Amino acid sequence: GRPLMGLGAMAFASRLQCAYRFNTYIGIAVAGKFGGAAGVAAMGALCGAMVPFANMAAVGFLAHHGQGRLGRELVRNPLIIATLAGMAFSFSGLHLPEPVLSFLQRLADAAVTLGLLAVGAALRGGRSEGGRLGAAYLCVVKLLALPAIAWWLGGLMGLSGTTFATAVLFAALPTASSAYILAMRMGGDGPGVAWLISATTVAAAVTLTAWLALLTAWGA
Repeated sequence: GRPLMGLGAMAFASRLQCAYRFNTYIGIAVAGKFGGAAGVAAMGALCGAMVPFANMAAVGFLAHHGQGRLGRELVRNPLIIATLAGMAFSFSGLHLPEPVLSFLQRLADAAVTLGLLAVGAALRGGRSEGGRLGAAYLCVVKLLALPAIAWWLGGLMGLSGTTFATAVLFAALPTASSAYILAMRMGGDGPGVAWLISATTVAAAVTLTAWLALLTAWGA
């Protein structure tokens, strides 16, 4: 898609992450409404497993075209650190004291709502540099092509029910607002990424509804 945008390497690297990064807050909210507790659990597990991969891909590509060093940027990325720390604690078999667990559970319950408010507050209008065709290309890849591929692969692998629906919905999520933070931190095209975050978030109100309708009709 780079020829459609006419952008330099760093600007394109900044925007490319918008084609595969995902908004976890919206994913958890949608999964909860669609699949209840089982949907939240499946979406949470999938997002947790994919966060390190998505961030390593984004950091790696930006570091390759910018001034940052890959190893240093990876070990300093807060999303990767938090995910790996949580996985290590889970695999260790340790348990939090009940008062601490209850407090963190209340924070977790509020996090989705606060995250959705933050997503809405971060939306930006205006025009995107690099051509409308290039921006439209990335939006189509993120909101239509990826979930279609997930649908095909899910059927090929024999997924069904909540698991199948979660895989498709995960692929159909708008891009993550943290993409803007990473682009700015590593000297990339922050304004262009902000526009794409806004565009995919607004467009997802239509495309996610369509995918939900298809999943319901399919009986997933």
